[in-house]
Amino acid sequence: MVFWAFGFGAILYSLLTNYRLGLLKLIPFRIHLVLDVVAALALLASPWLLGFSEEVWVPHVVLGVLAIGVVLLSRRTDDTLPAPLRD
Repeated sequence: MVFWAFGFGAILYSLLTNYRLGLLKLIPFRIHLVLDVVAALALLASPWLLGFSEEVWVPHVVLGVLAIGVVLLSRRTDDTLPAPLRD
């Protein structure tokens, strides 16, 4: 259930982000990246916060760390767009 919740949330704020794949373009891309980091940290900590660390924790930690890595490797601007369309 944790992965479903985080996945659905990520899809939702991605559709609202002001970037090529966004539909409504309400959220600046930098805020999207902040949401990614917050979600990754919450995913990483979820086994202990939600009390199931005795059963499984490795996938949550691995995917949380990978998500933070994706944010760190993301370009914060799109130089191919005209200046008024950039974040």
